[in-house]
Amino acid sequence: MRLDDAKGALTGAARQQVLSRLNKAVKHARAAVAVLADPVDAGASDSDVVELWAYYYTLAGDADFEKQSRTESKQSSSDARRAEDTASSKSRWHKCLVAYSTARVVYSTLLRSTAREVFKDAIAALDPAIRYAVYQSRLSRSVSVDAVTREYFDKDNGQLVAVLEQLDPDVFSETGPKGEFIECVRPFIVH
Repeated sequence: MRLDDAKGALTGAARQQVLSRLNKAVKHARAAVAVLADPVDAGASDSDVVELWAYYYTLAGDADFEKQSRTESKQSSSDARRAEDTASSKSRWHKCLVAYSTARVVYSTLLRSTAREVFKDAIAALDPAIRYAVYQSRLSRSVSVDAVTREYFDKDNGQLVAVLEQLDPDVFSETGPKGEFIECVRPFIVH
């Protein structure tokens, strides 16, 4: 969801209303994850919980993306301001990159474990936003999206990590399921 993609982009009060509702959706998705966190009480499968986590992270990424897009469009273009913004750009886009990366890793894992085509569409929708967040974070654009998403995945979410490793034991390895080497993002970060 990019509010300024379409011809006749939303501005002013209408944009604020949509952003407000997006932030509210993020809060509700997080609450739904908390409800489904106890599989015994909720009766949800691991796959259902992981899919809800992906939905939450996608919404959170969208909210962060729109917040950063709005912030950058309001900034002046003076050279002094631009130098200051370059230093803070990485930290401002980091939260967005973590959310989108986590959602993409989850959707990729669900695609491999369930083979449902809907996850392929979700991944395709996330990739351009991840590439843009990488660009805004001043990271090398030559690194694959897969490598970036593994690097910026929210590893602090222990419950999600455990369930993903049950669904796909190779989800966080540097070699893919067929043994092929997957590049690591650390050597390619531009400082």
